[in-house]
Amino acid sequence: TTNPTQVFFGIKLDAGATLTGETVTIGVGANNTTASSNGANQEHQMFLIPRYWNVEGTLTGTASVRFFYNPSELSGAETARNNALAALQASNPNTFAVANPNAEWFKSVGTPFDGAYIAQIQGNKFPSTVQKFTPTYGTQNGVSYVELSGITSFSGGTGGFSFGPDNGSGGNSLDLVWGEVKATATEHGNKIEWTTYDERNTDYFNIEYSTDNLNFTEVQTRIPAKGFYSGESKYATYHSFSAKEVIYRVKQYDKDGTFTHSKKVSLASSGIIAKNEFKLQILANPIQGDRLKIRVEGYQIGSNAKITLYNLMGQEIKSVQTDLTENTGDIAVDCSGLSAGTYLMKYSDGINQFTDKVIK
Repeated sequence: TTNPTQVFFGIKLDAGATLTGETVTIGVGANNTTASSNGANQEHQMFLIPRYWNVEGTLTGTASVRFFYNPSELSGAETARNNALAALQASNPNTFAVANPNAEWFKSVGTPFDGAYIAQIQGNKFPSTVQKFTPTYGTQNGVSYVELSGITSFSGGTGGFSFGPDNGSGGNSLDLVWGEVKATATEHGNKIEWTTYDERNTDYFNIEYSTDNLNFTEVQTRIPAKGFYSGESKYATYHSFSAKEVIYRVKQYDKDGTFTHSKKVSLASSGIIAKNEFKLQILANPIQGDRLKIRVEGYQIGSNAKITLYNLMGQEIKSVQTDLTENTGDIAVDCSGLSAGTYLMKYSDGINQFTDKVIK
């Protein structure tokens, strides 16, 4: 259909992702938020489109959604914001409030998004953590949509326009513009570098990594952000981790707990650690004779190695531990009880880590 008053919604699962038990709700009606202030001249308010989405279900991996809307809904929210800001500036010429020029799209994290949630939004402050997005706009069959990517868990959200103080909390604009992100293997570990532009209300950055592009582990690096800065900012950190391939992304938090993700970057043959020259080799892959044979070198003598096998759903299937008493050695894992298929093997000895897929 080409009727923009029809409600549409689409979910796209990224490679390897799964979604079970999904239920989609689209709410249509007046979405209003209450004006608020952080103190003298610190007024802020948000004006949402009269449409929101919510998904219930269990997501493994990452996904994108397409949220269809009527362009008049978005322009109506912008007009309402402009009128309210003009009235505020007329009544309080000293206000610090400024308009965010761009539409803002967000979703709640860990909390269903519905009318009750919207009623708790005060100005541009949310009752729970939210994820903000850099939107991609398009049309399908003549109907406008916004595509939101990098979703790691489902709940719901919407979009709109806001105003808020340009020198403190309360603004609901995107906290920064992401620039280049790259990862490089060095003798000190994996070096992750990223660039940002025009930070607003930013607090700190953490690093997230994955070996399957589905399940990401957050590293509490807490690298301080600039807060409020117009221009280019460059950051870098190191992560000691060995894997055949590791995927990194940067997670940025602002001062009210909301966050955004950078794009993902892949680093092959990562984890060059020159100090101990740790090496791990899978001697036969696919597994032969029901025994997974692993050769390790350069580990610390006396450490305890743990080898864990997971299925592709992330469920632990088998785990063994062995004491490492020589400078080089072979480890054999009995796989006779495993069904034929692909597994994720993780090795850890307290210092070194290695992850790879094995086939039986």
